[in-house]
Amino acid sequence: MGSRSRWELPLLWRNMGRSHSKVVPVSRNDEDTGSKTVCKVGSWSTAATKDTPRAITKDTLTGTSKDTSRTASKDSSWMASDRIFCDTPNSLAMQQGHTDQLTSLELNQCMEDLGFGVTKWPVGGFAFVRPLQEAPRSEGRVDEMHMLMAAPGVQEAAPQSVAVKTVKRSWMRSAPDRFAEMYPDENERPWFDVAIVSELRKRSFPYVCDLHGIFSDDRSMYIVTSLATEGDLFSWSFRLPKPGVEREARIQPIAAQVCVGMQWLHNLGVAHRDISVENILLTRSRSGHLQVKLIDFGMAIVSQKSSGSQWGKASYKAPEMHILRTYDAFLADAFSVGVVLYALAAMQYPWKKTIPDRDHHFSHAKKHGIRSFLSFMKVSLGCDEPRAAADLFSGELMQVLEGLLQTDPAARLTLGEACYGEQEHSSALTLPWLSRAMSPR
Repeated sequence: MGSRSRWELPLLWRNMGRSHSKVVPVSRNDEDTGSKTVCKVGSWSTAATKDTPRAITKDTLTGTSKDTSRTASKDSSWMASDRIFCDTPNSLAMQQGHTDQLTSLELNQCMEDLGFGVTKWPVGGFAFVRPLQEAPRSEGRVDEMHMLMAAPGVQEAAPQSVAVKTVKRSWMRSAPDRFAEMYPDENERPWFDVAIVSELRKRSFPYVCDLHGIFSDDRSMYIVTSLATEGDLFSWSFRLPKPGVEREARIQPIAAQVCVGMQWLHNLGVAHRDISVENILLTRSRSGHLQVKLIDFGMAIVSQKSSGSQWGKASYKAPEMHILRTYDAFLADAFSVGVVLYALAAMQYPWKKTIPDRDHHFSHAKKHGIRSFLSFMKVSLGCDEPRAAADLFSGELMQVLEGLLQTDPAARLTLGEACYGEQEHSSALTLPWLSRAMSPR
């Protein structure tokens, strides 16, 4: 990227090799979850390494970037597909009949059932397609495969693309209780992962990948899920124009899906606690539209209240996590969603940490407010001169960011969860930038 300014240096996403079509193993920086109601499923379905933020390269910002003037081209080819938002209105309606909250008892029972349901890996039942990523913590890998087996009662079926996570049997163990005994402090708990995803799908929650089954042989365990065809939001963002009006238009409908998905998740009683651009996948529906899938529930909790500051990645942590003994985990998730939206729009993070004394940019936001921060913060444009975020973002997007990134949780916008009264908190989903994206077309 040439000479990096002091604005860019602490904010760049670390390059994980996705733009070079290369699988790069990484080490996770996760800490003990300290809770039994947690899970982790993201790496089973992702098409890119996602555990660590990645860097935007000069080649990404140039070459395919379009004019970032405040007027978008009306004949842009992308408007026929990615821009169209397919399922948010329907999802809002679907929520009404599927809001039975998850409980720890249900998750424990589900884990037990999944343990009993493990079947022998069918030799010849899957055909390898390509590697997706390494899974070093579980000593495994994730591959795209074609599932050749027909469903029960069906004589023939067309091959189906799936994601298969292969891990050592000695690590995952043969049942959830044996895993808990062997690794009582492990935060990557595969049985919790599959249980929470299974329970969410039972409630018709559309924002997670489908679990097709758990298989085993003498050496390995295999967790099979649906494949997210477009990878994570970070990977998808590589194909967008550089920061400006066209990029904002592309991310707007995706942002609305993320917000609605998080609202529904919270209404089911689950706080994610690790939302990031790497932990949100995109897949193409049969109609060609993009659909959001939330992943990596390894730090999730079945509660609105939380404690501790170890959850999530440093740039995404709500500031109250560092100072309050207990805090609202739903509002902390809302802050993380705000960071996701800023990162997608600016192609860089707003700050490195949310501790005022340790991050110059966050200190400015806390002292002077988010609106001032957006005028203060410079966004890299590759070979062009950096510009203030406020000059690149629309007023409506800045309104959303200002609401979700409030450093005081009492002033922060919610994602419209049913647990909040209208007088207690306002919802970001009522703001024009998001509400317009959710309107049926």
